[in-house]
Amino acid sequence: MALSPHPDNTKALVATKDTHKSKLNNYSGKVYTIDARKISIAALGKYFPNTPMLAAIVKVSGCVEKEQFLLDMKTSYQHKFAKKPEVIDGNMKALEMTFDAVEEA
Repeated sequence: MALSPHPDNTKALVATKDTHKSKLNNYSGKVYTIDARKISIAALGKYFPNTPMLAAIVKVSGCVEKEQFLLDMKTSYQHKFAKKPEVIDGNMKALEMTFDAVEEA
């Protein structure tokens, strides 16, 4: 994986427990990792990486405070999955687990 040089203030998010930092030739920004597979299987029972990746992007970018993000997502899930509370609970668990699991490589 070759990336062109970027300013030091850029961030890369890798959806794996392995950093792959050595493969990011000339990349000078920060690299973050998240094991989206592990989290989605633990929280949802299946490999659905979308929820962990969304939370990881929010955490790394800092675009929304954690508590506000979780509240907004719960409201969205309650609307979308009103008849499937187990889906709401699993997705909320995945979001919360992700915030604790994102690591800087």
